[in-house]
Amino acid sequence: MLPAEFIHRIKSRFSPEEADAFLCSLENYPAVSLRLHPQKPSLLPHETSEAVSWCASGKFLTQRPEFIFDPLLHAGAYYVQESSSMFLEKAIQKIKLPTNASVLDLCASPGGKSTHLLSLMPEDAVLTSNEVIRTRIPALKENIQRWGYPNVIISNSDPSEFEQFPGHFDVIVTDAPCSGEGMFRKDHAARSHWNDENLRTCELRQNRILDSVHKALKTGGYLVYSTCTFNPGENELQIKRLLNSGFEYVPILEDEKSFPEITRVQHGNREVGYAFYPHKVKGEGFFIALLRKVTDSVDENNVQNRFRKPYFSKRIQIPHAALPFLNPDVKRNGYERNGQLFVLQERVAGELEILESGLQIMYAGVQAGMMKGNEFMPDHTLALSLLLNKNIPHIGLGKEEALQFLKKESIRNHDREKGIYAVTFQNLPIGWVKAVPGRLNNLLPPEFRIRKNLPF
Repeated sequence: MLPAEFIHRIKSRFSPEEADAFLCSLENYPAVSLRLHPQKPSLLPHETSEAVSWCASGKFLTQRPEFIFDPLLHAGAYYVQESSSMFLEKAIQKIKLPTNASVLDLCASPGGKSTHLLSLMPEDAVLTSNEVIRTRIPALKENIQRWGYPNVIISNSDPSEFEQFPGHFDVIVTDAPCSGEGMFRKDHAARSHWNDENLRTCELRQNRILDSVHKALKTGGYLVYSTCTFNPGENELQIKRLLNSGFEYVPILEDEKSFPEITRVQHGNREVGYAFYPHKVKGEGFFIALLRKVTDSVDENNVQNRFRKPYFSKRIQIPHAALPFLNPDVKRNGYERNGQLFVLQERVAGELEILESGLQIMYAGVQAGMMKGNEFMPDHTLALSLLLNKNIPHIGLGKEEALQFLKKESIRNHDREKGIYAVTFQNLPIGWVKAVPGRLNNLLPPEFRIRKNLPF
């Protein structure tokens, strides 16, 4: 059941007919949508009904399959994502990112917006994907590793810690923790957690987060602010506060007739953002606004970081045995951490050197593998990475065999010579095997395996 105070607010904001349509829509089944990887072409897991009109790679499915049993999900061929939040694409296109941009996704887990940003950013730009809650880091890390882009750093830091880097970031995306009203249809548990006290708590938390964001953003840089709630105190009133503290509003859509299903939110006779209402769009509740920082009293050259232990122990030469596994066309450097080889582009290494002085770094670049004697053992992350050499020896599997591999079961060796092979499904790598006489040793890490019983 919907909270009574929530119903009252909706009825006070809309006409009786529209309020009824709004509230009734929350009892319908949510739409199923996903976003395709731009560099991992594949078949869709199910037939589509239509495209997501504001996202070039977004698709609606006619029904929700059990994604865990699709090897393409494990290959990073797509990301299952709510369609409204894909509107981030229009905001990033409006910004026109510089080629070497520093981008921060401040509240990143489980990784929907981070993977989307990586698809949209220039290859020399660097994304810092941050999540403050430590227990949510594994999901974020796994999704970013599946997506395969190497120009990313994952951190586990409070928003206040980014104040140590005044004026550093060109773009900060803040999908703020909120009261979750936009998830009432998708997640009925969100209804039971809703109360007036929680609304106020969320608003105060957002105030604190945005104060930190203000300091870390360059003058002239852009803030993308979003929530999955309808509460004005978490949406338009937050934008009003920012407009009074050195930001200007940037319309994402210039043409008022484009995307009529999206509501232009007004406050004081001016547009302050875009709302996605469930009775108008084929998606969940969402609010988003784009702002540009125009003034600042912070000294952007006065960086005072506290010392932290560097994430990597040292820079190393990439072992000769590892070179055949790496894309020869990509310039990269080798680094060591706990005996593992990590591969970083120069731009990522430079960004990491700055940020690791004040943030808790959890991952950077691509974990490529490790030497065992004279043999290089590639890491699972490299199989999914865009740094992988496409000409690496591979073994193509059908769907059942691919699922058995992802279940970490044994696979028969059909006369393959000894050595390391990439395992592929529909030409997309899903992991590694080591061929020995009579069998293929499954090198899939336990944390990546399917835990459910297979459907055959």
